Amino acid sequence: MRNILEMVRPRILSFSFVTGLVLSLASSGAANMMHSAATDSSGNIYTASGYPSNAKIRVSKRDASNTTAWVKDFNLPSPWTLVLKLPCVTCDGSGNTYVAALIGRTGPNRQKIEIFKVSSTGTTVTTKLYDPVSSGGDIYLGGIVVDGTGNIYINGAYSPGGASTAYTPFVNKYNSTLSTVSTNVMSFSGVGDYLVSDIAKDSSGNIYCAESGYNTTTLASFTAVFKYNSSFGLVSGWPAVDSYPPNQQLLGNAGNLHLNSAGTLVTYVTNGVDTLAGTTHIVAVQHSTSTAVTNWMASPTVNVSGLVASLVDSSGDVVAVGPTATGYAIVKLSGSTGATTWTTPVSSGLNNVPAGICQDLSGDYLTVYPYQPPASSNHYSAVDPISSGGTLGTQLLFGSSSANLDYGYAIFATSTSGTFVVSAVGYNTSAYYPLVYRQGSSPWYSYQTATTP
Repeated sequence: MRNILEMVRPRILSFSFVTGLVLSLASSGAANMMHSAATDSSGNIYTASGYPSNAKIRVSKRDASNTTAWVKDFNLPSPWTLVLKLPCVTCDGSGNTYVAALIGRTGPNRQKIEIFKVSSTGTTVTTKLYDPVSSGGDIYLGGIVVDGTGNIYINGAYSPGGASTAYTPFVNKYNSTLSTVSTNVMSFSGVGDYLVSDIAKDSSGNIYCAESGYNTTTLASFTAVFKYNSSFGLVSGWPAVDSYPPNQQLLGNAGNLHLNSAGTLVTYVTNGVDTLAGTTHIVAVQHSTSTAVTNWMASPTVNVSGLVASLVDSSGDVVAVGPTATGYAIVKLSGSTGATTWTTPVSSGLNNVPAGICQDLSGDYLTVYPYQPPASSNHYSAVDPISSGGTLGTQLLFGSSSANLDYGYAIFATSTSGTFVVSAVGYNTSAYYPLVYRQGSSPWYSYQTATTP
């Protein structure tokens, strides 16, 4: 949803996430699904998904030629099931895979976060459970990253009283055996309700966490980016906080955090609503230091009340996509002024909620979204190419009526111009299937069957 370690120009990166979607479900927890697939520098593809009825988590690795290296299933203890369909996944330089999943059940102690570490051969190394709401409550899962020495970081927010009470943001550090090293609560002066959206790492090993929320006294919204050094200490001068007046309310249920490799430019993209004008907007904030240098509510208005996918290109410009009443719109904002460079509205079929965006090496943008043709009950996955100048290309459609595609997607460009990979979740009756699709000189797509290997 990448998109995390170095999102200035999405392509195959060593151990990068891919851009995808963020979805929030009130009173039932949420996960940042922009981390639902990963790729490494060799072109291997890692996916994680839940099936059937979310009672299991399936993790898989395929190489660049679509040969399955391994598949690993994790059974969740009854009555626990996966919340949403896609966990967060990443990998390290030794080929280990890391998965963070939000699991839940009805009644007290409704949600937990479970972390899995899988070796390069697909053997389970260890698991770790994080349970900050043992008395019952909700959790948001932001994401997962791993540093160069094998330390793992997750972030999120929890509320012991569920959606009716304020959320407390956290970021946890674990060592290579998943023993807890430290837990930091991300807070600053003022009373607020926090929703954590994303986590990232720069080339020096610094960890960045983004959150948005509102002051429960003044009702003013804010964004905040926290920076932790390699020793997991909060860097002086951080968090970088940016405030909005009460009529500009951040919705807090969607957000992408982007870094350049050195961490000298930090961009946080989310959504918000202007209550006076009655309009919804893409919101972007850029920081060059701990002080916000640019603060935008994108114009023209796009209805992005549910989710947003975004990237930052090599010029620092922000390209973001969000749903509208008739389709979706992709908007490019100047990195120096925040002014709208271009916007491209798209209207095609039903359920066209954009879930991912990337940029290939030719400079074109690719968006992926679930697609349901008019007068059809079948679900597909669609990719729309959009040129660097904002011109819409020909829709690429894949899937089948026997194995519909639904829910969450990730997309990233490979080292060959015009080639891209999509990771999705397909369904057939009650079973969910990881899917990987590659478009290029030798296109293919494949499902994994929902049987225990």
